[in-house]
Amino acid sequence: MEFKTALTRRLKTLIIGDARSPHDRTIFHKLSLIAFFAWVGLGADGLSSSCYGPEEAFRALQGHSYLSVFVALGSVLTIFVISASYSQIVELFPSGGGGYLVASKLLSPTLGMFSGCALIVDYVLTIAVSIASGTDAVFSFLPVEWHAYKQQFAIAGIMILTILNLRGVKEAVAPLVPIFLIFVITHAFVIVYVPVTHLTNVQEVVKTTMSDVHTVSSKIGLAGMFLLILRAYSMGAGTFTGIEAVSNGLPILREPRVRTAKRTMRYMAISLSVMVLGLMFSYLLYKVEPQSGKTLNAVLFEHVTGNWGDRSKTWFVIVTLVSEAMLLLVAAQAGFLDGPRVIANMALDRWFPTRFAVLSDRLVTKNGVLFMGIAALILMLVTRGSIQILIVRAKDKSSALKEMMEILLKARRISDPGTVLKTLWEHETIDTTGIGQGVAFPHASIEGLKEPVALLAISQRGVDFKAKDGHPVHLFFLFLTPVKETTLHLQILSRAAAIFTDKSLYYSLRKAKTPQAALSLLLHHEKGGKEVFFPHSIGEIYKELETSPSGLSEDEAKRRLERYGRNALKELKGKPLFLRFMENLYNLLAILLWVGGALAFVADMPELGWAIFAVILINAVFSFWQEYKAERALEALKKLLPRKATVLRDGKEREISAEELVPGDIIFLEEGDSISAG
Repeated sequence: MEFKTALTRRLKTLIIGDARSPHDRTIFHKLSLIAFFAWVGLGADGLSSSCYGPEEAFRALQGHSYLSVFVALGSVLTIFVISASYSQIVELFPSGGGGYLVASKLLSPTLGMFSGCALIVDYVLTIAVSIASGTDAVFSFLPVEWHAYKQQFAIAGIMILTILNLRGVKEAVAPLVPIFLIFVITHAFVIVYVPVTHLTNVQEVVKTTMSDVHTVSSKIGLAGMFLLILRAYSMGAGTFTGIEAVSNGLPILREPRVRTAKRTMRYMAISLSVMVLGLMFSYLLYKVEPQSGKTLNAVLFEHVTGNWGDRSKTWFVIVTLVSEAMLLLVAAQAGFLDGPRVIANMALDRWFPTRFAVLSDRLVTKNGVLFMGIAALILMLVTRGSIQILIVRAKDKSSALKEMMEILLKARRISDPGTVLKTLWEHETIDTTGIGQGVAFPHASIEGLKEPVALLAISQRGVDFKAKDGHPVHLFFLFLTPVKETTLHLQILSRAAAIFTDKSLYYSLRKAKTPQAALSLLLHHEKGGKEVFFPHSIGEIYKELETSPSGLSEDEAKRRLERYGRNALKELKGKPLFLRFMENLYNLLAILLWVGGALAFVADMPELGWAIFAVILINAVFSFWQEYKAERALEALKKLLPRKATVLRDGKEREISAEELVPGDIIFLEEGDSISAG
């Protein structure tokens, strides 16, 4: 027992560290965050929004890019207004709690409870989405064959952050500082470098901005221009996310907390404002335009380093973009810092079990950290680490087209979804693109589009698309081409009609569970067709299979039967259902999870251990059920297989047992016949 206790203590110390003494007078000084570390831990969520907020606003201006000056100034003003508002909340509620405490004290406890629940859901999503987005960004730099490990990477990220936060607040933030600083330094360099090297272009930007204002206002009026700017401003509203994190995380800040919180808020407001304003002006100074498959930041960095040496250019762009990707992973830390604090406050008011307000011997809200980590882990497992699913969920034509526009906009393949949607709808009012048999080809030629755009979308339940045969549409192939590419447009339409009316492909695509699966099927079919299945002439096939127009000889057929074995489905020895189920509990993955769960119990983290054991059992049940269904399908298939086959041997037709078929046999088939191929 003493040995077991000592081992438990050592493992726990190794994983989450030694216990801390609450009697240590300097303990809070050691645990709390100064403004700089708070800026890293809480500000990464907000600063990461500069990776996508300014870009969305810039794209929404529909070609009138110089109006982004007003959007940038409006965004900066909004950032400081929001920061000032939260600074007032910090003064009124110096113990923290954010929206939950404000709603509870100033409105009612019930409304506070709703606010707290919303915050918890938000922070769980922050963890899951940030890590999933960061994983996607990181793997975009890696070979395609590595992408199969994205989910494992994301799950590992959640588990590592959970363990770091169980060790303590400062221990969780300190390892993230290098990533945060690399992001800040590289982006600050670009923001300073661009105007310094393009001072002569500043006057041109001012003149062009005034000219753009005059042009737009003369076309759509001052009110129309104002609405266009407001629309771009709202599209870039993601820039303002994360600013509220400081007011929720006051308990982890160093005394005097209010002063530290205000300083942290200033760091966040200034850094985010400089980033937004700097990137927007850099886009204009370099006349950056959207390119398919690239972010505006990536295009900007390529322009900035255009005159550099190949090696320095490549390394700077890679380091800068990787820092953007990694910062999204760091942004998940805000959920771990603030989520448990909100839960602890709600536990004190009895909305949660009081154990969520209790500190561990590391003086962290252990149960809250585990709750956030396990919730994010479950969400990651359910969504398979994907934040985009190419599955249409709409029920009618209008909703389906809008949903597809949203997908293309998120993928940065179009910049003006309103114009594209209007053009598509005009085509639909003239004649439906639902050709029948569950297929639709929405298509249009778009002014200003630089290259063709295509989207394959699937609806499992079907969409009322007003198809020619009146049946629901399950498969959509939407494509857009530049106005001048009329010939290309017709070629795509003709080729699509030939591909998607193939019934076997149609049903295979409908069963696709993920975008990757659908794309693989489509690429296989496009590469395939007759080229794949008939790549050789008849003579070459005879030579390849070592046969002839008169078929195999009887002696050769016997030799091949001995060599290849009988043409029959192999039957596995039957095992009791109980043993088959148990096999799923001791495979390699299950063993690793069992070990992880056991270590969690040894380290005095029973909640995490039970969660891991639950995952093992759920996985075992699903695996067992899939194997059981596959076995039943195999038995049904054997009943459908023919028992006899007519072949050509020694120049004569012969009927033989289907199990005696060998490679090289020429089989005679008639309409409706089945082929026995084991």
